Amino acid sequence: MDSNDCSVVEAMSEIVGYCGLVCSKCSAFLATQRNDEAAKARIAQRWSKGFHVKFGKEDVTCDGCVSERLSKYCRDVCMVWPCAHEREVKTCAHCGEYPCEKLMKFLSHEPEAKSRLDEIRRSL
Repeated sequence: MDSNDCSVVEAMSEIVGYCGLVCSKCSAFLATQRNDEAAKARIAQRWSKGFHVKFGKEDVTCDGCVSERLSKYCRDVCMVWPCAHEREVKTCAHCGEYPCEKLMKFLSHEPEAKSRLDEIRRSL
C-alpha cells in the first residue's frame, strides 16, 4: 500500500473525538479538509454568535480534536478537550473516571456521542 492508499483509508474512516462526537462529520473539519475559506467564514460567524466568543475563519481550521491543527473552539471553549488531552486518553471512554460530571454535562445535549462512548467503553 503506498501513501496515496493510506490517505484513502483514513478518509473513509470516522475520526471520533474525545467526547464521542465524530470530528470527521464536523462542518469545521470538512471545511478545513476542502480548504473552503467561505465555509470557514460562515462557521466562524455562527460559532461567534452561538458561543459568545469571537471567531475568525482561521479559528475554525481543524483536523479533529486529537490532531495538531485544532480549532479555537476545542482549544478555548470546550470543557472536555483540555481534560482528555492532559490525561492522554484516546477518548473519554478510555478514562478511569468515565463518565465524569464535566462530560455528562456536555453529553446531556449529545445523546449520540454518549451512545458512541458507551459502546467504546463496553468494548475495552
